[in-house]
Amino acid sequence: MRYFLFFMTCLFLCVSSFGYMAQANKERSALSTAQWKNLPILHDGRLKPLDSFARTTLKQFSGKDRLQDLNAPQWLAEIFFAPEKAISRPVFKVVNAKDYGLPEEKEAKNHLYNYTDISQSLQAKKDILQELKKTPEKNWTLAQKDLFTLYEQYLIYTEILRSLTSLMVLGGSSEIPDQKKLKARLDRQLKKIIQAKGENFENYTKEEKEIAARSFRLHVLQEGGQHNKIARIIPVGSNDRLQWLSPWQITLGDQEPDEQVKTYLEFWQSFLIAYNKNDHAKWNKTNIQAQEFLKDLPDFQFQKLKLEAFYNGWNFYRLSFGLYCLCLFLILLGAFSSQIPHLHPASFTALLTGVTLHGIDIALRIYLLERPPVGTLYESILFVSLICAAGGLYMAHIHKTSIGLLTGALSSILLYLTAHSFSSHDTMSTLVAVLNTNFWLATHVLCITIGYGLCLLTSLMAHLNLALQKFANTGKNLRKSVDEKNIKTMLILSLLFTATGTILGGIWADQSWGRFWGWDPKENGALLIVLWSVWLLHGRLSAHLKEHLYIAGCAFLSVIVVFAWFGVNLLNVGLHSYGFTDGLLWGIGLFTLFEIALISTLALNWFLKRRKHDEKNYS
Repeated sequence: MRYFLFFMTCLFLCVSSFGYMAQANKERSALSTAQWKNLPILHDGRLKPLDSFARTTLKQFSGKDRLQDLNAPQWLAEIFFAPEKAISRPVFKVVNAKDYGLPEEKEAKNHLYNYTDISQSLQAKKDILQELKKTPEKNWTLAQKDLFTLYEQYLIYTEILRSLTSLMVLGGSSEIPDQKKLKARLDRQLKKIIQAKGENFENYTKEEKEIAARSFRLHVLQEGGQHNKIARIIPVGSNDRLQWLSPWQITLGDQEPDEQVKTYLEFWQSFLIAYNKNDHAKWNKTNIQAQEFLKDLPDFQFQKLKLEAFYNGWNFYRLSFGLYCLCLFLILLGAFSSQIPHLHPASFTALLTGVTLHGIDIALRIYLLERPPVGTLYESILFVSLICAAGGLYMAHIHKTSIGLLTGALSSILLYLTAHSFSSHDTMSTLVAVLNTNFWLATHVLCITIGYGLCLLTSLMAHLNLALQKFANTGKNLRKSVDEKNIKTMLILSLLFTATGTILGGIWADQSWGRFWGWDPKENGALLIVLWSVWLLHGRLSAHLKEHLYIAGCAFLSVIVVFAWFGVNLLNVGLHSYGFTDGLLWGIGLFTLFEIALISTLALNWFLKRRKHDEKNYS
């Protein structure tokens, strides 16, 4: 009972911290976006809820998926329905304000600047941008890349600002404006005015000035919306031919929209009117009507969109990370104090719960993306961390010690921190065609990534084995859980999965590119793990490697995996271009130097200690 109460208290504190963050994401504005955020939008080749679109685009601009006083859906509603207000909200993250001519006094506010600030800054640098467009990207400096990235973000933000301007009310009408007929009528009226009174605006009457102004506003709107395709929120067609178009694509299209399209456009204009009038009843009623409309579309899985929004809100991976941290804390607490009862079962339960939530996270990703869980570098880290946590949990169950819990929790925590360096603004992106093959993603890729996870567990066990040699009074059970036999078993398992994955990758390459092996950097990286593991096993079996060298070699497997997993991406060559990343050189270099120093120190300490022991027995 004491164990249960203790663990529940710790779990409550952990979940409460995340619960507070979730609570901060709840609605603060007058109009609730809780249902509106579930509506669909086609973006980056995937139909997703507005919640996902809002989070990824806001993160692209600001580096975070919420602002200080608005969550992502609230921000998106503002930029859709009140663009005149959105242009003054600080959203763009710029660290070096001086380089862009931005007001430096704003730097203290999280380095965020509004649309107007960025527009003025880029206008001053238009000549530089024109030159960059003519220069190959490979010749750009880092500062030039940052400038062009900001420029691209500015263009995307501009396009989002104009997404619904085709639905804006002109002249007080409550109906959706027919842009073509309206423009034709205004053009005819303006032409007659110019023929009668010339082009001097001051000579017009009040009514004539209004016609000219409306014609100009409409011209500006259509000019801005001519290539506006980012907000693909309107379903067009039926059955297998269902498409998703932006309001501007429909407004400026050649075909007259059918009743289905007009009905859904009316919902969005109702949203626009309700938002600006702060009309709760109209907003909520339109939400219900739009969702009922979508449910009647053939082969449209609206519940899937709601599930994705639910997934975004809970963030099971972050919850599992909190439980891994709790598990590690309880293990360390038990190491320094043996007076507190039930710490081992509490830490075991924390890791088990973390693995469960982690598994739920990956299972939901599989369902939502309709493919195996690993397709990007970020997803591989996500999956490998689950393998490490589950492997540590299994070790703890078999050996009844905290070593398995320590290896599982520690490796998962380190991988979680690593994952943030590789997470883009959209962590659920659509794969390129050559990778989007479910069979090979479920065989070759999963085998390789499982092998990565087992290799890291092997390495961590070897590290602990070397570290425990320093402490003579360490318990036998702890030593046994990471002894040479168990390390060998884990190494053989990692070799099995890595070798199988490498062979399957060759078969996939033969089907896709017409050759089984091409000495591609990614292929060489996988082969390097296999050769290193085989060398260690054969070296130990033939007695060419002493025990301390063999364990040290197993510990160094972490460096081999890092080079095979991340290091080959630095070369930026080969057909496996999906994993290319910049800025890894220093990180990998420092990690390698640290591992060499640590493993060498531990192995040397063991060797000297064993030698001293042998000399003592000999004398």
